[in-house]
Amino acid sequence: MLLVVILHVLLLLLLWKLAPSPMRILDPKRGAIEVRLLPNEPTPSPNPQPREKPTPEPAAGAQQPPAPVPPRAPAPAPSSPPPVPKGYSFKLMEGMEKFDLSQLPRGTPSAGTDLAAGASGAPSELEGGKIPGRERLFPAQWQRKPTRAELSAYLPRGLRAATGWGMIACRTIENYRVDDCEELEQSPAGSGLAGAVRQAAWQFRVMPPRVGGRPLVGAWVRIRIDYTQGVPE
Repeated sequence: MLLVVILHVLLLLLLWKLAPSPMRILDPKRGAIEVRLLPNEPTPSPNPQPREKPTPEPAAGAQQPPAPVPPRAPAPAPSSPPPVPKGYSFKLMEGMEKFDLSQLPRGTPSAGTDLAAGASGAPSELEGGKIPGRERLFPAQWQRKPTRAELSAYLPRGLRAATGWGMIACRTIENYRVDDCEELEQSPAGSGLAGAVRQAAWQFRVMPPRVGGRPLVGAWVRIRIDYTQGVPE
């Protein structure tokens, strides 16, 4: 029994030693620092910004002044053609000295209006020339352009890489077909390109010429096919 009492006394002494010391209240006059989170009086700003005055809205029905029109930029002066260098002279092509433009009939198509595969046709009412013993020759207008396979099949083996053109004249018949085709011109001369175009003409689909809005089935048309290294254009 005495041993139990001694153990309790020792335990109480141990707890008393381990207990924290009581908190002491510091006197603000003895080294305490006073911190204030908010100032007592508001501090005025050094440069106060003036408030913008609201713009008065125009009254209903009041006319607003028109917006200023920006000045127009002056038109650029037309550029003058470059001067011809000294010592340079123009030379006409052979046979052009006697050419008179006023003698050309109206409606005659200029060079390059002949139809080629892949090119657009000229107006069919223009007269394209004459064949001896035939009627007027109109520039052709495709109803369906021939394919390269249809044209290349009739090229001779020696012309598979040729560059030039062939021109033929054909009579239009029903169903956009042509018949009675004749060779007209070719380049290079004697190349046989016109013959290749003539042999392939049975596959052509050509619109008949129109005069006054009426198709002229049976009229003659001119067809030209250009080749570049054996490939029809």
